[in-house]
Amino acid sequence: MADGSPERDGASGERPIDGDGYVALIEAAALAPGAMRSLELAASRVLVCNVAGRFFAVEDRCSHANVALADGRLRGCILECPLHGGKFDVRDGSVKSPPPLRPLGTFDVRVREGRVEVRPLARG
Repeated sequence: MADGSPERDGASGERPIDGDGYVALIEAAALAPGAMRSLELAASRVLVCNVAGRFFAVEDRCSHANVALADGRLRGCILECPLHGGKFDVRDGSVKSPPPLRPLGTFDVRVREGRVEVRPLARG
């Protein structure tokens, strides 16, 4: 939705691309500027955000309250947690307003052949 309200998808239809680790998650045209969508990737939730035509992806869990950020609000590049109002920059995951102290995990994102592709985080 273009107003920054969340859209959720349970089945992303993800598929590996070219063996380089990226997974196609959503058609770029399906996510208008200002919109975000929570999608499943490698057994976790990823929040894909369209900021003025550029796509970013962060973990869909607040680092402070462990709630879904997809229920929050996206204003420009700033994502607000729906529980305590903490703010994050979706471009790099950094905290912009407390109470969170830890940044969000971010994902490499690219658009190829009209699809937003995301590389899963390495888990150690």
